[in-house]
Amino acid sequence: GQNKVIVLLNDPISKEDKIKVSVDKNGERIDVTNVKRRNPFTLHFQMPAFCLEVSMLVNVYVEKNGEPLGCRQVKCESRMRELDQMLRSWDNPLEFMCQTLGFSPGNKEHLDNFLVSALQRNLPPHFNLLHTPTGHPHRAHASPEEYPTLLHFAARFGLEKLSWQLLECPGGEQACEIRNVCELTPAEMAEGAGHTKLANALRGYMASPGAKHLNRDPAHAR
Repeated sequence: GQNKVIVLLNDPISKEDKIKVSVDKNGERIDVTNVKRRNPFTLHFQMPAFCLEVSMLVNVYVEKNGEPLGCRQVKCESRMRELDQMLRSWDNPLEFMCQTLGFSPGNKEHLDNFLVSALQRNLPPHFNLLHTPTGHPHRAHASPEEYPTLLHFAARFGLEKLSWQLLECPGGEQACEIRNVCELTPAEMAEGAGHTKLANALRGYMASPGAKHLNRDPAHAR
């Protein structure tokens, strides 16, 4: 996904002009610190991470030497929403993911193993499955997103090993209870997509969170 915003100006700016860009999210005004000048008529900046937590509309304000130049509304899409839209454009999302990564089409097990390995290699310090890009956890057991967490994504596509790996992360137990925009938990998403084994395992995990290792398939315990 792209989080770069390009601003086209009606009149040119000089090197001496002081340019200020700010973003308004639901009445919260934040100054953008990474504004760059491409040429006298063009500015660009990275949309702040807090605007990419969920899909939303924000207002972008531009000022020159303390005088307002204008305001435009910009639609921001969360990264998981972008992924969802991209996968929905394909008849077989699983096959598309496999081909993108260079695997045999539909080789879900290979994809599952690759994603687990990638997660283990790139897991940031203090990672929490519930944390948003700004570090703030989800505030409720409901979300306006199709995939509120990576666990919802893994459950939807029947990625069993990735699901268990995510459950081991801080926040995994709580993620099982979060309902997406369709009011579905990860277990219900797995069930609806025909991944009955994973759905039953996730339900067992939710029923006995203290005995999660007993709910795991032996093949996943390695």
